[in-house]
Amino acid sequence: MYVVCSSCHVVVVGRQEASEVAESFERYKEEMADVAESIEIATLDREMAEEKVGCCLRFSVVLFCNVHRVPRKRRLPLLMV
Repeated sequence: MYVVCSSCHVVVVGRQEASEVAESFERYKEEMADVAESIEIATLDREMAEEKVGCCLRFSVVLFCNVHRVPRKRRLPLLMV
């Protein structure tokens, strides 16, 4: 038998149960590592999408200025988006 102390709670468990708990905890740690990796990838994807949006927005402003013949000196504030 094993005695486990966690947050001031004392629990007495058998060897098989302790083994199951250890295996369950290892699976949990692996799942959390996968979740952390997924979050990191999603964050990078979001950052890349934000950069693309910014580029597209600036390109749209340039096209708009060209179509509407906005003088170059007046374009700079528009491109500071």
